[in-house]
Amino acid sequence: MVGPSRVLYVESDREFAGPAVTALEAALSGGTVELVHDAGAARARIAEAAFDCVVSAQTLPETAGTDLCAWLREVDPTLPFVLLADGPVAVGDAVAAGVTATLGKASVAADGDRLTAAVAAAVDRERDRDRYGVGQAVEGYGAWTYDARSGAFHTTESLRRLHGHAPETPLDFDQSVADYHPDDREAVRSAFRRAADAGESFDVDARLGEDEPRWVRVRGYPQSVDGTVVLVRGTTRDITDSRRRERNLRQRNERLEEFAQVVSHDIRNPLQVADGNLGLAEETCDSAAFERVRAAHRRIEAIVDDLLTLAQQGRHIAETEPVDVVALARESLTTSDAPSVTLSAVGECRVEADPDRLRQLFENLFRNADEHPPGEVTVTVGPVDPMATTTRAGGDQKRGFYVADDGPGIPDEQREQVFEPGYTRAEDGTGFGLAIVAQITDAHGWDARVTESLDGGARFEFLEQS
Repeated sequence: MVGPSRVLYVESDREFAGPAVTALEAALSGGTVELVHDAGAARARIAEAAFDCVVSAQTLPETAGTDLCAWLREVDPTLPFVLLADGPVAVGDAVAAGVTATLGKASVAADGDRLTAAVAAAVDRERDRDRYGVGQAVEGYGAWTYDARSGAFHTTESLRRLHGHAPETPLDFDQSVADYHPDDREAVRSAFRRAADAGESFDVDARLGEDEPRWVRVRGYPQSVDGTVVLVRGTTRDITDSRRRERNLRQRNERLEEFAQVVSHDIRNPLQVADGNLGLAEETCDSAAFERVRAAHRRIEAIVDDLLTLAQQGRHIAETEPVDVVALARESLTTSDAPSVTLSAVGECRVEADPDRLRQLFENLFRNADEHPPGEVTVTVGPVDPMATTTRAGGDQKRGFYVADDGPGIPDEQREQVFEPGYTRAEDGTGFGLAIVAQITDAHGWDARVTESLDGGARFEFLEQS
């Protein structure tokens, strides 16, 4: 016995349809086959009633069976659709449209059981899935129907799970809207209202929940009879991961834009210096001019190294582990190319961090301290302690560590700019060291602050977010 109880048959050739309908009805054991003769009538019936399968000829008045199937997939992703072709149908067209199975009309005319078997097989693959969409079987995907006349709202179990409800809990329209973030509820409600009142399809991105919201994409497709909307069908899909990927891509693009701006400006300057001095050296054989060329090349190399760090690593870290801050700072100084820096440690401190990225943070801070004051500079590393060696406002008990120097310090009006790419007060600085520090800080989820040390220099604090 064939599984479906109700089949919609779309066929303009009445002579061909008669025997096929008779064969299907005989196999349905009490089920029904409803015959319509064009795609418009088929769309109207699908809007009004529930069917277990659609059988359609490829050749229909004013349209093709594959076009009817493509429309159906927008409103019901899983309703089986069997296509009857009276000639060759491109496999790619049928697959793109969402056709479940394709049969030749000639083969069906010769053996009516072939259509019966195809319908049974197509429905069997969907029998355990909810009629309203693939959401029942696909995580993060749900479907729904909204009756524009009665206001009845039918949902899949997976949609109720997506909304944070138990699968067996009924979900009405008002509750479904209330589940959205307060800032997004009106957009969702308005989209439904326009679909029901004006027959407008909609595609809305909104947040489900308030504390830890997830992004979803809600799509609705109204169906009308005699110009009046009777039903809105749609799907809701979790797009949180997609939004996250888009955000990461935007960040990468921003880094690339920064890279392009620096390449066009910052690298051009030392290249011009090198070119001018090279010409002078060729004319005079002045060794000082050659040294200026070498210095310009060293600056270009430093800029390129910093740019590669910004572009390639960005705000990403590997696995974290407990790290001894003072011990790692001592190791970092040996690879920092900061010959004028002497390190002083105060107290003990451990943080959860990616050791390699934290080493980069220290190296850039040590080079920053080395670039500014003439002569030796002492850099102190220690735990953040509101009661000792600090000028921070009292009452802030966040845990973390600081790096302070006894150099000239950073003026108040410049402290909000220090982490921006290109900021430097050193004549030969690249302007990217502290931007790298900011990226590493963001990647760990820390807060970074710039204040004045007790010796009048710069003090950088890195604090765990509360």
